[in-house]
Amino acid sequence: MHVIAVVVADGVGVDPLTPIAGVPMVVWSVRAVLASGVTDRVSVDAAERTDALVRACAELPVHAWDPRHASARIRAHAGRRADGADGDGPVAAGSPGVLLVHDAARPLTPPALFASVVSAVREGCEMVVPVLPLADTVKLVDGDAVLGTPDRSGLRIVQTPCAFRAAVWDVHSALLAQPAALTARTVPGDPLAFPVRTAWDRELAELLAGA
Repeated sequence: MHVIAVVVADGVGVDPLTPIAGVPMVVWSVRAVLASGVTDRVSVDAAERTDALVRACAELPVHAWDPRHASARIRAHAGRRADGADGDGPVAAGSPGVLLVHDAARPLTPPALFASVVSAVREGCEMVVPVLPLADTVKLVDGDAVLGTPDRSGLRIVQTPCAFRAAVWDVHSALLAQPAALTARTVPGDPLAFPVRTAWDRELAELLAGA
């Protein structure tokens, strides 16, 4: 089952070229995708900065994201699973491939997490996201007034990578927008998949990368 992997590197206020232990975050993220073994090639999507980010990954099998080419690749691989030429495990009807999307601002994401979401789609899920339990107490507020405390047992922190069954996904649409009709399932996330968005996050990432 063919996997198209996209690293999204245009997070607001986050420079994906920011180094962690001397290596740009986008490179960390691409390496993690490749180390997972789900694909041997990664696309990078960053609007106007895509070319610069592809150059930063010059030693890796990376190219600029083009949804038109992705659509063609999905169609090209449709039906290959029928003769055992591509992928493994059960595949839902009409599922020629998997679209895997990851945020470059999560550079320390373990490779196993990519494999986990892709595996869940191969087993028949339409959309899969990794989640973590909510540890902190959350309050409903209106301005500076506290209105109540929601039950956090049903709340989760959502991470990336996300995986989608390509047959029900419009690759021309915004990569991180969930179609209303798409049912999302969850798999256990990983604390190492935290986003690096502040100086504190970066300091923590530096410490963990050097551990």
